[in-house]
Amino acid sequence: MAEEKITRRTSLKYAGGAALAAVVGAVAGYAYGTSAPAPAAQPGLVKTVTETQTVGSTQITTMTATNAYGSPKYKIDLLGYCLGVEFCIPMWNSLPDAVSLFPGLQVSWLGPSECDPKGMLDIAATIKDVRKPDATASYLDTPDMQKFCSEWIDAGIPSMSYLVDDNPPHPSKRLAYVGTAQYDAAYGTGTVFVNQYLKPKGITSGKAVIFIHRPGAPDLEDRVKGFTQALIDGGFKAADITKAAAGPEAAQSNDMAAAYLKAHSDVVVAAGVDGNTSPAVGESIDALGLHGKVLGMGFDLIPRSLTQVQKGNLLALANQQPYLIIPVLVMDLYMHLVSGKILMPFDANTGRGVVTADNVGQYTAKSKFY
Repeated sequence: MAEEKITRRTSLKYAGGAALAAVVGAVAGYAYGTSAPAPAAQPGLVKTVTETQTVGSTQITTMTATNAYGSPKYKIDLLGYCLGVEFCIPMWNSLPDAVSLFPGLQVSWLGPSECDPKGMLDIAATIKDVRKPDATASYLDTPDMQKFCSEWIDAGIPSMSYLVDDNPPHPSKRLAYVGTAQYDAAYGTGTVFVNQYLKPKGITSGKAVIFIHRPGAPDLEDRVKGFTQALIDGGFKAADITKAAAGPEAAQSNDMAAAYLKAHSDVVVAAGVDGNTSPAVGESIDALGLHGKVLGMGFDLIPRSLTQVQKGNLLALANQQPYLIIPVLVMDLYMHLVSGKILMPFDANTGRGVVTADNVGQYTAKSKFY
């Protein structure tokens, strides 16, 4: 598979300085503004506090939900980053709901709104000696985070991974993983795309591009591999499939995806592997008048991508079911704690299904779940 990096300079050269798309808004706007309904926790049962603080050199946004049945018996910290992106709207909304199920529980979900892995590391450094939770979970996408997780386990703090796992033999020693099986989800989505949309049009070869906004991120790279293998199994040559970096922010992804497609008129398939590049593919196909000429697919169930599925610019979209991730994770850790650590956390693949034109209607109604 070839690889090409689209820089800001080359994107301006190709696109002629095309207007940037709107940048994703602040976390609080999603959790409590008009873009998503407020958490539906039962009145008087769950107290929810959202605050912003500085940890190290990073601005951290924290939602802490506490079940009101007396003082919290267990405190769980969930660490992450990119918490301000569209994908996280249902995760913010799921936290109070999850806590309402378990008496004596307090859960904090904290991290930088931006895609800043360093911010998660700054928080991780405070876990053992400052925050002192009874259990924790985090993205295990770097050796540094895997080391922190291993240290928490050794210190008697049960720790899991979610959304991003480390590879076997799991140097992090994490107890279990909750989230999407990344490669499998991408491969399954790509297979639907090939069988339902490419083969009926007689498309079994040609140039394809897969956009990624954070090259090297293990979860995203697994998605690239899954999409790639599905296309190869559909007849495409590996040498004709290009991975292209498309910027760390939504606006840059839009600009760079459009620039690439404008500069490479031989592309017949374009894919995005995340909440930035997937809508960027659909919106670029739309803006450049490439509907039917370039067939698109993507990953992450967010409103902008769903709009592109409705328009027919994205033909298949992987559904991670983000609302499920935190409740399953919290249940896993709570049952481990309340059982005296007899019940062990279990792996849970929350990503199920593919969104296409045939079923997109069930996902477009406004709700806290998507």
